[in-house]
Amino acid sequence: MGTAGAILIIASIITYATSGASGTEILIFVVVAVLSLAFVIRIALWSIKRTKKTGSIYLNADQEGYRASRYEQDLVGKQGVCHTLLHPGGFVVIEGKKYAAISVSGFFEKGDTIEVVEVEGETLKVRKL
Repeated sequence: MGTAGAILIIASIITYATSGASGTEILIFVVVAVLSLAFVIRIALWSIKRTKKTGSIYLNADQEGYRASRYEQDLVGKQGVCHTLLHPGGFVVIEGKKYAAISVSGFFEKGDTIEVVEVEGETLKVRKL
């Protein structure tokens, strides 16, 4: 965002300069733009300094009840259909829900029937039926 803002400021200066304005008007425009930018930066730095410093980007509070996005082990043994090609990774649909999956035995085509053999984090390992 900062780069885009800088490019837009430079573009506005060039546009203003090519509009036929005198040198004094251009100088006043540039000074006002620089002062405005300095003011915005100063406010941003002031607000950063006012925030509470924790020394870490990690939350130290208790996270009771929080569940990471991992698939449930009860998916093992369930059957589904390949939603995409599995070469060896892709997506499968089990009970109407789409999951990321990896084939444990070769490549599968879209529409092949599969069975979940293992759950590893956010990925299902599947075999063809």
